[in-house]
Amino acid sequence: MKKEYIEIGRIGRSHGVLGEFRLECFCDDANMLSNVKTVFSDECGGVFSKVQKIRGSGKFAFVKLENINSPEEAKKYVNRSLFAKREEINIKDGKFFICELLGLDVVDIDTNKKLGTLTEVLDSKAGQIFSVKTEGGDVLVPNVPEFVKKIDSETNILIKPIGGMFDMEDL
Repeated sequence: MKKEYIEIGRIGRSHGVLGEFRLECFCDDANMLSNVKTVFSDECGGVFSKVQKIRGSGKFAFVKLENINSPEEAKKYVNRSLFAKREEINIKDGKFFICELLGLDVVDIDTNKKLGTLTEVLDSKAGQIFSVKTEGGDVLVPNVPEFVKKIDSETNILIKPIGGMFDMEDL
């Protein structure tokens, strides 16, 4: 399900004397946020603030909001999450917001049998790992082309499990 507001990051320490702060980005690269004009306090579009500047790359950005003008004001917001309108975030074709994948059915591509539900996406040095809730417990599936064959953020995730991955005799 596509959400209107996406959590883009968590506010960190203040930066400089004008009220800028460091944002730990929850996206692949801070450059994805370059078109964000307004940020919100929650996923329902609660309290908002105009963005004066976002700069950075990688997992961190420096953000200056219209209503925060000193380091003391910026410190009040440390550890709070920021949300942005989905359409203002630069996302490449074939990429997805993790929050939109959570709750999707995970289905065997060969048998069309539901194996479980995606509950979490873990980041590791080797890449992302999908945590799939099954009747028998959680199963970890590497998000690599050998296993994950197709992701449809509207319906399901198709995978090709190997024998023993889900402890089912018929795989």
